[in-house]
Amino acid sequence: MVQQDLYFRRRARRKALKFFWFFCFLVIFASLGYFLAFSKYFLIKNVQVQTEDSDKQQIAEFVWQELENKKFGIILGNNVLFLNKNKLISTLLEKYALYKAFEIDYRFKDRTLTISGETRKSVAIACRNDNCSSIDENGIAFSPIESYIVFGHLSPTGVLLFVVGEGVEKEIVFGQQFLPKELIAFASKFKEMANETVPMGSAVIEKEYLEAHFIKFNTVSDYSTGNSWYVLTLFDLDPKSVVENMNLVLEKEVKDNQNRLEYIDLRYRDKAYYKLR
Repeated sequence: MVQQDLYFRRRARRKALKFFWFFCFLVIFASLGYFLAFSKYFLIKNVQVQTEDSDKQQIAEFVWQELENKKFGIILGNNVLFLNKNKLISTLLEKYALYKAFEIDYRFKDRTLTISGETRKSVAIACRNDNCSSIDENGIAFSPIESYIVFGHLSPTGVLLFVVGEGVEKEIVFGQQFLPKELIAFASKFKEMANETVPMGSAVIEKEYLEAHFIKFNTVSDYSTGNSWYVLTLFDLDPKSVVENMNLVLEKEVKDNQNRLEYIDLRYRDKAYYKLR
């Protein structure tokens, strides 16, 4: 009987000890949670935007609005520990198509959230139904341009211009890919190399062209004769080889009849076709 009483007393002590330590851990975790949630060191005080563009204030105000709108119960939305950086970056990229990347950093010393933005570089201009936009190297549209500026003042040696035909159903949407990356890369290199022989103007894209990987380059009109012609090729080919084939046709076949030339078809690797007016 004495041993049974001793057993129950020891058992009661063990339960009391477990409860005590559970209570201690609960207090510690609750205190830690409170500290992390409400300590001023984790509350964002300033938002600093470092970009190459002039919309720093607009981005800073937008970020503050996002922080105020995202609250976690009684936890403030400007608590950096509960900031979803990936989600905020994704939201910024959707709203500001001019930027290709954002980075977010937090300095505890001055409680400043720093946002750095990398802007897209224009390598081409795409126009469809008088709507023109700058295009980056990945074919993503990001900034509107007035069509009269493009067609009225674009230099033949300047930014590559794509004129998109009516058959192309895709609309220009900022922040989304409008033209294939491979097309941009080929056309830029081809124009750069071909300009050494013949000034190239706009590149024309039609629906059937994209499906078959065709691209049509219009040459700049000859000021003395007013004549211009075009080149048909595939953007799967090596631009250097295409330019070499074009020059070969001009030198060996067309010769002095370039003012009568209508087009050169270079869509085939081992053949070339041309037509005179």
